[in-house]
Amino acid sequence: MLRLLIAISLNLLLLPPLALPSTGGVVGRNADTAGDAGRYQRYPTALGRGRGVGLVLSGGGARGLAHIGVIKALEENHIPIDYISGTSIGAIVGVFYALGYTPDEMLQLFKSQEFKYWSSGDIPERYRYYFLQYGNDARLLTLSVARQDSLFRLVLPSHLVKTTEMDIAFLELMASGNAVARGDFDHLFRPFRCVASDVYRKRSRVFSRGDLGTCVRASMTYPLLFRATEMDSALLFDGGIYNNYPWDVMVREFGPRIIVGSNVSGNYPQPAPDDLIGQLGILIMNPTDYALPDSLGVSVETQLPGIGILDFDQADSLVAAGYRQAIQAMPQIKARVRDRVDSSTLAAQRNYFNRRKPPLIFSRDIEIEGLRPLQAKNIGKAIIKKRNAFSLDQLKHEYFKLSADCRIDRIYPTARYNETTGHYKLNLRITKANRLDLSLGGNISSANLNNIFLALDFKLFSLFMSRIHASGTVGHLYSNAEVGFRQDVLRALPFYYAFGYRFSRYDYHTSSPIAIFDDSRPPYLKLRDSYFYARFGTPMSYNSQCELALNYGFRYDDYFQVPNFLKKDVADETFIHYLYTAMEMSRETMNHRQFPTLGQEWIVRLAYLRLYERNTPGSTATQRLQTFHWHSWYGLHARWRGFIPLFDEDRISLGLLGDAQLSLRSAFANYTSDLLVTPRFTPTLTTRSVFVPQLRANQYLALGMVPSIKLLPNLYFQIQGYGFLPLRQTLADDNQRVTYSEWLNSLYLFGEANLFYHTIAGPISLNVGYLPGWRGDFWNDMLVSLNIGLVLFKRMGTEY
Repeated sequence: MLRLLIAISLNLLLLPPLALPSTGGVVGRNADTAGDAGRYQRYPTALGRGRGVGLVLSGGGARGLAHIGVIKALEENHIPIDYISGTSIGAIVGVFYALGYTPDEMLQLFKSQEFKYWSSGDIPERYRYYFLQYGNDARLLTLSVARQDSLFRLVLPSHLVKTTEMDIAFLELMASGNAVARGDFDHLFRPFRCVASDVYRKRSRVFSRGDLGTCVRASMTYPLLFRATEMDSALLFDGGIYNNYPWDVMVREFGPRIIVGSNVSGNYPQPAPDDLIGQLGILIMNPTDYALPDSLGVSVETQLPGIGILDFDQADSLVAAGYRQAIQAMPQIKARVRDRVDSSTLAAQRNYFNRRKPPLIFSRDIEIEGLRPLQAKNIGKAIIKKRNAFSLDQLKHEYFKLSADCRIDRIYPTARYNETTGHYKLNLRITKANRLDLSLGGNISSANLNNIFLALDFKLFSLFMSRIHASGTVGHLYSNAEVGFRQDVLRALPFYYAFGYRFSRYDYHTSSPIAIFDDSRPPYLKLRDSYFYARFGTPMSYNSQCELALNYGFRYDDYFQVPNFLKKDVADETFIHYLYTAMEMSRETMNHRQFPTLGQEWIVRLAYLRLYERNTPGSTATQRLQTFHWHSWYGLHARWRGFIPLFDEDRISLGLLGDAQLSLRSAFANYTSDLLVTPRFTPTLTTRSVFVPQLRANQYLALGMVPSIKLLPNLYFQIQGYGFLPLRQTLADDNQRVTYSEWLNSLYLFGEANLFYHTIAGPISLNVGYLPGWRGDFWNDMLVSLNIGLVLFKRMGTEY
């Protein structure tokens, strides 16, 4: 349903580009006609009504890239563009022209990787702040709980795409041009107007001055998709709701002699009874007058049937289509427009405007709204540090750090240029998140991986930032419960400390995955782990951290050491009382929690365990006496996984994995009890859903290769292939006591094929795994499962 809502919302969406051009000017142009360029700065206000050419750009989603082709055709034919008005994508294309971008530069913006981040809400890898991210759990939907009067109410998400990246990009792309114009849109490279919608007052709002980025951001804010833009206590949305082709704005604001319009949209036709998208479009969008009167100018109509609202990957063909339509209309345009502008003059004018853009250097004087004075002071110190001024890149690092904090709902940045200091004054409008969150998640599976996830988070935003959390997973194979507290101290050297309690249960017996040709009885293995923990951590870099861990707990393992047993039989039981300490360093930038296709992660963990083992034999055990043992050992675990893009970012990528484990410890009372505490290598869904003795060893090396192919947007096919080499394999003798194989005498090869589709509600996947020797023959060693949701497991207290 969420995917459908996105598709509906984007039907009229006008998405802006996200590339990051130089704020210091357009490189490689001469300014030998700087005198003419200087005179041109007075041209817009001196031109007067009834003169000049006005360019009007409609909304229309990805189809709006045709506007760039129209502009290109006008420039090549020396048709001047003296004024610009636009809505949504028209406002985006129009403002870039008004900021001094050439058509070719605009096209590159829309084709850039940054634009993909902007439109999808993804954060670039270098700005994913690992230190403040939630733990690796199965939450899919988070609802806030707000208190109103004496009642509590659920706050549904107001938008589907995160705008963190988009908001900072508007500042980055437009603040320097706005500085040149001093906030007056008449003094941009070309005078500019954009249209937004005040839905409360049910009217359009036309912007002629103010913060340029905020005004254009309002013009393209489609309801439900992007977060609303707040200005003068009004919530503003996409201008296309009331006026999707603002030629009337052009007439009223500038009154040019002739208008050239570029229209790629139209009113919705009468929808069919089963046409949900058409029906909702009628409800949201008001009719627009797309008929530009002949007396006012020429409208270039670019019809693009079959082009989807998200087909920005067809940017070249869309621009070419607009260019062709403009060339066809050029005789009419030339007949109506007498003036011409040569290319060298136009280039000089652009160069003059771009060279006047001040670089984005910010002063120490930061204005923070929405917080108490002491809170604002602490955040200001975190941004400024000991610097007298800071750059855009330094701002973005601190901005994304703060945005990653679950206690902050939104940070909206704007900047105003101070001509005296030569720096920008930064304004941050911060909205605190609601204190209480309710999160839901889980997985629906054809195998034994069904589970339901529920979490509550209570957040405190004070001098220090704190979070109290409780979560639970109930499933067939795996269940978990946790309650904890974490406090973050965001100083020059940030750190956190946390403590809590965690319970986990595994049941490999009553749960049974699907084997293709076999339904034999699974082994009887039930594990219950319960421990208290304490953590202390600090970031090492933007994507990595160092953590100290302490676990103290108990564990009960129930099992039979024989394949056949009766209902009346009593299982063996191993009770473990343990103390676990560890130091780990880790890094994580994966683009998805499950089935990633980009990014990398690594972890190095050194652990020390001291534990007490009590083994109580059951009715089928060969050993009848209860035994007691103390064990202590060190364990070292190192793991690296990364994806290398081979073609078009993530169209084809190659994942590589390396995993090594080293520990030296004494054997437990019997083979099964020993195996249950032996480190395991489980990189696939299949290996996590069943108990595989061959993938457990105290010392091992493992390598993997994971090629991924994007078949369609969000639809991938992935093959995972792994090799597992135990240095010495754990074996059982005739009395079920532990013995070991010769060194390096067995190599275990296995794999899994996945077809998966990433949705906002989690992945949908079809998985076929192969585990040689698990059931005894080729076909029965294959397992198939269909999953909808996330399947994630938290570490037990003795795992390292």
